[in-house]
Amino acid sequence: MNTNINPPKENWSSLLQRPTKTVEAIETTVSSIFDDVKRNGDDGIKRYTSIFDGVELTNIKVTDEEILQAENLISKELKEAIQVAKNNISKFHSSQKTKTHKIETT
Repeated sequence: MNTNINPPKENWSSLLQRPTKTVEAIETTVSSIFDDVKRNGDDGIKRYTSIFDGVELTNIKVTDEEILQAENLISKELKEAIQVAKNNISKFHSSQKTKTHKIETT
């Protein structure tokens, strides 16, 4: 991740550009990942955690104690900021959902 603090105004448009893909390309990628995880279970989850997060998991189960410990390490302000980001991401992706039409023919 790159951090740009107070960039010059002439750089704003290039900094705000997002990579674009077609909905079909995204759906194909997501579907193949879901199919792989369905077929391979925990091994699929470990593979994609390695690919996307750069983490090699040996155990994917997080205990209640680990969750509580992690929660206590985060400030109230950060929790609120994460919630705002979550809400924004959810709204953004909800607006991009495409409807699937299932048609049964005989």
